[in-house]
Amino acid sequence: LVRNALVRGATYVLSCGGDGTHSEVVNGFFSDLAGTRVGSPDACLVCVPCGTGGDLIRTLGVPKDLPAALALAEIIKLLQDQPDSLMGPARG
Repeated sequence: LVRNALVRGATYVLSCGGDGTHSEVVNGFFSDLAGTRVGSPDACLVCVPCGTGGDLIRTLGVPKDLPAALALAEIIKLLQDQPDSLMGPARG
């Protein structure tokens, strides 16, 4: 499902579940064991904590509270889509 969505142009993949679900979703981003990426290189994974273990979200610092996790995902999306409006112009 993930691989098909990415090939068709999805830029965000929402994974709702625990460590096993997130692992399966991450695998969909790659077409082979060599790590060949599928779809847009800008596509990103949004992990929503709905499982029992939570090792991945704990490691990534994703809040366990569902509304807070979704709010964090929205903030990240805003930062990616409009970085100048939230953080000032890029310097380089």
